[in-house]
Amino acid sequence: MRWQGFPFSYRDAGILGINTRNRDYILPHNPRKYYQRVDDKIETKRLAIAAGVACPTLYSVIEFQNQVKLLDEILEGK
Repeated sequence: MRWQGFPFSYRDAGILGINTRNRDYILPHNPRKYYQRVDDKIETKRLAIAAGVACPTLYSVIEFQNQVKLLDEILEGK
């Protein structure tokens, strides 16, 4: 699928959408009782680090859509 205005499709670029992530990775590989843990990206990262799994550095958390406009400011100097 090609998105109008983009020269590539997200899938072709290796970008995983949230629905595909949940459908293909979260639900089939985790018992329902652990779903809240694995559905929360911050909690998953905390658990992975505690288990010794290498994780990329977390610079910030965007909690609300309107915070995206501050991304340049948030990432300044990173």
